[in-house]
Amino acid sequence: MLEEQADATPWGGQDPPPGVPVIDHESAFESGPALILDGLEQRVEDAGDAPRRRTPTDRHPA
Repeated sequence: MLEEQADATPWGGQDPPPGVPVIDHESAFESGPALILDGLEQRVEDAGDAPRRRTPTDRHPA
């Protein structure tokens, strides 16, 4: 679905702005899930370093 919605002619068919790397559509589409997973992994690692939030069960253990 996303692949079908992607704009095949970014920047209105003109050259990309300076400094923007050119990547083919298929490579860009396949890289998306890896970027998402990398971001989620980083958030999980960061959450492990953060102080744990107290919950109601911390005050009244069963």
